[in-house]
Amino acid sequence: MYFIPRNNRVYHYIAHTRLKNRYLFTGFFVAGIIFFSVYFIQRIITVYTVLYAQQVEVLKKQYKEGERIGIKNKQLTAIIQDTKKEIEEHVFLGNSEEYFKNQLLFILNEVKNNGLKLNSYGIQKEKSYEWYKKEIAHFDLTGSLKQVIDFFKVIKNSKKMVSVRQVSLVRVDEQVFHVHCDIEFILVLPDQKVENKSLQL
Repeated sequence: MYFIPRNNRVYHYIAHTRLKNRYLFTGFFVAGIIFFSVYFIQRIITVYTVLYAQQVEVLKKQYKEGERIGIKNKQLTAIIQDTKKEIEEHVFLGNSEEYFKNQLLFILNEVKNNGLKLNSYGIQKEKSYEWYKKEIAHFDLTGSLKQVIDFFKVIKNSKKMVSVRQVSLVRVDEQVFHVHCDIEFILVLPDQKVENKSLQL
């Protein structure tokens, strides 16, 4: 058992201080400890609250970014599926010469339908690649600006595997424009994994 020596200051205080003063001092001492404990605990709680709030904001931003990426992925998936379907629709199983002939006739008919004057045209022999064939036609046309624009709009909206390249537009007079352009006809070959290829023509 532990005993406090009589000459010890703590013992002297306990033995000679009034009971009321001892209780007051002890009460102030305990209250001070509680006050400082609560103060420092509150400071720690405040710091961690701020850190957790920052983490919550970061997580919210990451969640919103994840949602945005998910929506974007769904849109891209839909675009890819539509593109695959469109390419499959343009796979031609017949004779390539007949195909390119029909594509050329389509362009010539649209030249006529849009009121353009066909000065000349020439065909470059078809080229074969791994999963498609391509043929290029060179056109020399004359017409008004509206006729030229309408002609290219028809080609754009036709959903045919046709690409317009190397367009040169020269103004002859106030209402007449001279157009030089190359029009490429694309033939997608069957039984190819088109979705794994890069469509670089």
